[in-house]
Amino acid sequence: MMRAFLSVAVVYAIGVPLSLLVNILLARWMSVEEFGNYSFALSFAILLALPVSGGLVLLLTREVAKSESARDPERYARLVNTTVLWVLLASVGLGAVSLGVFQLVSTELDTLLPLALALVPGLAFVAFGEGIAKGFGKPVYGEALRQIIAPFLLLAGATLFWLSGSIDAESVLITHIAALSLAGLLALFGAIQAAQNSLKLKFASVEEIKGLATAFVSFGMITGLGLLISQFATIALGVLGDGEQVAYLKVAERGSQLVALPLMFVNAILGPKIVQAHDFGDRDALIRLSRSAARLALAVAMPIAVILIIWGKLIITISFGADYADAAYAPMVALCIAQLLFVGLGMPGLILAMTGHEMDNLISRVMGFFVLAALVLWLSASYGVFGAALGVAFGIVIIKVLATSFLFWRLRFLSGPI
Repeated sequence: MMRAFLSVAVVYAIGVPLSLLVNILLARWMSVEEFGNYSFALSFAILLALPVSGGLVLLLTREVAKSESARDPERYARLVNTTVLWVLLASVGLGAVSLGVFQLVSTELDTLLPLALALVPGLAFVAFGEGIAKGFGKPVYGEALRQIIAPFLLLAGATLFWLSGSIDAESVLITHIAALSLAGLLALFGAIQAAQNSLKLKFASVEEIKGLATAFVSFGMITGLGLLISQFATIALGVLGDGEQVAYLKVAERGSQLVALPLMFVNAILGPKIVQAHDFGDRDALIRLSRSAARLALAVAMPIAVILIIWGKLIITISFGADYADAAYAPMVALCIAQLLFVGLGMPGLILAMTGHEMDNLISRVMGFFVLAALVLWLSASYGVFGAALGVAFGIVIIKVLATSFLFWRLRFLSGPI
């Protein structure tokens, strides 16, 4: 596990700075308005892609791992062919409906919205590749596809437009479409290669499709809720009309997210191992996996949290500037403590999802989100950014506690380090 953990950590160590570099360069190469238009179109595309690809990574991780565990290449072939057909048909259907809506609603970004739609298949195929790779127990390939290959191709194409003096939101979106399309083709090629020349043109049966569709909807809602949970406090402060408070919160979140990174590394490698242990009925192995993964994540997260809590103000001053230090430090501390608790409670949501109890994971997120939303709205009205951070801190811990409770109810063990 340690080797896989370090491999994924290396991908993040390259991918996170690369994505940051891409955003910095695009912001410098384009006007503020053009960069804003591109950012909006990209965010719009990510939201549009949720119905097509929102549940793909978790679904494919579990189902590919099951086919490997059962040594059933035909099941894998049916899964891959059915998923590819779904992505193509859903993308076309979504595009047709969206273009019809765009005809009725005229905006200043009319030329960019069709380009945003064209990003959807690429985003879906990158998710497809990530899920396939993780299902085979090779998360490095899936993470590299999303975090290194696609951003690198985007940067290369955007650089050519910049050198030619014709860079704008439209040209960058076209470059992004090309980058995601190439990454998607690599994902498809990898899925075919993984079949070892046994990928026959077979599709899932009606009964299989029903099961896959149910899980896909649940996983998609889990992914969508995760996105909403991560953005709710920002939206709430924005609605209150205080841009400075939003900026302070984003800085605080950037720091606290470092504490949660080790858990993301563990989640990336643990899925197929959980599926295998569960399918073989090896409860002891499942418990050992859960505890060792939680200990590893906590051992890495704890020193990060301590550094941010003790020297956080200095770190914020150096990285973002002195204007942010006083206002963002206390919210960051609150979020760091919450993220440390979040990591310490292990990965009950992933275990539930990989063992066929994804609805329990979804219910815990729905219940926790309502608590988080209520706390953020209540506390931010009185305490601004610090209140919003406290609401998020309590909310994410409650979500993890609820998932832990469901896990104990279903499988009779806790997912933490002890």
